[in-house]
Amino acid sequence: MMGKTLKKLISTPFRNMHKQQANDFDLPQATISSSHVKQLIAQANEGLFTFDVRDKAVGWRIALEGVWEESETNFIKTIVREGDFAIDVGANLGWYTITLANLVGKDGFILAFEPNPRNHHLLLENIRLNQVGNQVRTYQSALLDSKSTVSFELSESNFGDHRVRFRHFNSKEVEKYNESSRSVITVEAITLDEILADNLEKNKVVRLMKLDCQGSEVAILRGAHKTLEKIEYLVTEYWPYGIRRAGYEPSNFIQIVKSSFTSFAEVPKRNEVFYSNFKPISEFDAHIKTEFGADEKTSTKVTDYIFRK
Repeated sequence: MMGKTLKKLISTPFRNMHKQQANDFDLPQATISSSHVKQLIAQANEGLFTFDVRDKAVGWRIALEGVWEESETNFIKTIVREGDFAIDVGANLGWYTITLANLVGKDGFILAFEPNPRNHHLLLENIRLNQVGNQVRTYQSALLDSKSTVSFELSESNFGDHRVRFRHFNSKEVEKYNESSRSVITVEAITLDEILADNLEKNKVVRLMKLDCQGSEVAILRGAHKTLEKIEYLVTEYWPYGIRRAGYEPSNFIQIVKSSFTSFAEVPKRNEVFYSNFKPISEFDAHIKTEFGADEKTSTKVTDYIFRK
């Protein structure tokens, strides 16, 4: 399938029927997963991407639509420049890693963190396919607030929903999706400040960090005090349920971003231009109350934000 977008190889009637399903990608995923095919390569807007056919989320959307998180991707393409330094935390198969590497060019540099062995393998494959190995360094590690070994829950159908299982907190008390029944592996955890001490020049800024770690964001940012001083843009999600299941409170996340950035913008669900809609960070508390209402602390709603220094 090299050089062809997978969606062009699926007939129009099949794709139209497929769009009517509750899960966007049930039909093609089920059809191919029932065969001996375990991995595919698709041509997307930002390059070639190989993905695991069992993953109903990131890989299939890239293959069928040619893009992942289009609003965020387009924003990143407006601010990241040649020679920049950027960080991808929760890199998955590498959509943002590849996009960023293409933008920063040979004079720039990307750090990518992905603890899951299968995802990390796909990340390395996609770096190789897109010939950006010279400007990317990967770590098969989780990021947290201290160096340790942690349990890591695996999702069978959404490879972007693997999560750290925090030992200090009985997550079953707030669990809504039976995550405690998931299979678990052990992964290494490190801190971002520790890594950046070896990879960041004394006065060099981090142009952008993308952070998507299913509730671990508070722990990651607590291990990145020095790094936060140098980050110009943070692209991340706010997921109260995930944060609470990790043993933290949504207010912990809010406090960190308010003390580290001066403005924020909500990323629209559809591809809309929102770059001029940054608001003062002092309004973030009120925004959250309006956005999430009385369910702010327990909501399962996920909202993506961009924070600006």
